[in-house]
Order: sequence, then structure tokens, then C-alpha cells
Amino acid sequence: MDYKLARAELSLEPQIISMGEIDDLIKSERETIIYFDRENSEKNLLKLKKHFEDRGHNTYLRPIKFGLDENDMIYEFHIIQ
Repeated sequence: MDYKLARAELSLEPQIISMGEIDDLIKSERETIIYFDRENSEKNLLKLKKHFEDRGHNTYLRPIKFGLDENDMIYEFHIIQ
């Protein structure tokens, strides 16, 4: 499954990352924080959270609002081995 990373600027398109690439990221570090774009469904992010919890990792997922508009948000995903 593919996920969209948070944009560096609102005018840019979000980059795509796969679950395999996320697996590779967490192998090299003890703790990883990834910011996902608002276009990802919360349901898919919860599936990702469960995937890593089933593998014995501690995970935290939370929305971060950065403006007054309801669409001004990203998701922070924190994985700890």
C-alpha cells in the first residue's frame, strides 16, 4: 500500500512512500517519525499502525493542525522499536 508524505509547501504535490520503504527506514533507526499528508485516509493509517504494532513496535498516530481551516492538517506517525 502507498502513502502520501506531508508536503513541504502547499503548492507542491505530496511524495509517495510504500510500506516496504517505511520498513527499510525503521530498520536503520531505533525511532522514526514520519509526517503524512491529509489526503491519506485515517483508516489506511490505522492499518499501518496495526501492522507495526503486530510486529512488536510501539506506534503513535496523531493529527496535527497548523491553521484555522479544517483541511490545514497533517498526520504524525511515530514508530519506536
